[in-house]
Amino acid sequence: MGSDAPQLLSRAPLAPVGDPYFYGWRMVPRWDGAGNNHWEKVPLTAWDVLHPEEDDFIVQTDAHDDDCHYLKGALKEVLAGRPGVNVFSDLRVDWQVPQLSVHGPDIVVFEGAKSRWVRERGTFPVKDMGARPLLVIEIVSPNTRDIDTVSKVIEYHRAGVPVYILVHRDESGGAPAVHTEAYRFEPAGYVPIPDDPRGVWVESVGLWVRGHGDRIACFDAHGVRIPERPELTRERNELRVRAEAEKARAEQEKQRADAEKARADEAARKLAELEAELKRLRGGDSN
Repeated sequence: MGSDAPQLLSRAPLAPVGDPYFYGWRMVPRWDGAGNNHWEKVPLTAWDVLHPEEDDFIVQTDAHDDDCHYLKGALKEVLAGRPGVNVFSDLRVDWQVPQLSVHGPDIVVFEGAKSRWVRERGTFPVKDMGARPLLVIEIVSPNTRDIDTVSKVIEYHRAGVPVYILVHRDESGGAPAVHTEAYRFEPAGYVPIPDDPRGVWVESVGLWVRGHGDRIACFDAHGVRIPERPELTRERNELRVRAEAEKARAEQEKQRADAEKARADEAARKLAELEAELKRLRGGDSN
């Protein structure tokens, strides 16, 4: 980031008095005069939130986490099997672009990675991996609104992100409602994507993204909502229960059929014995 950094963050709220960890914290090693090492809990600033280090703890809401988990799961579900595609949430990203520092997007999708990503690593080096960004989504929080809507609009454009979606949560009307704001890359700067009742269409991933009540949601080209992973798990479990019930019913039917066949075979056997006995008796009468 260049010399405009202070202006970009000037409207970000300061930590309230008595709450130094408003944005979060970072554990920093310190050495005392005796040469002993200890860890110090250092408050984060707005700059740290914009440009995090690995293992920073950034304060988020439960709703924010739910939306991130859903989006990551939905995108991974849809993009599974596409080679070189990675979906990350809150992973530190080094764009490796001059005058641009690292970010930690809520959701980012890359394509073209030339090697398998080692999941234990905490920073994704974009150019080293040969990757290209497809999409960034930020869940806007009240304390990071200006970071997401001002600073990152400028910086994600510098990084070459083709589509940037912001997810806003409005609770002013009582019941929470979610809506999106989106930008499309043009060389001179981001261009707002016009509102569409279907949401924001992201061609590169084949999905619509829009608010769905008090949650963010993804829909396929036919308007079918991509379910959450707990929903998929629940559906899988329901299908498993139904399959087991059908198997049990089929087994019961087989047992009944086998019993009926056994009874029929026994009746046929007895009938054959009776007929043989009658034939024998008739033969004895003729003598």
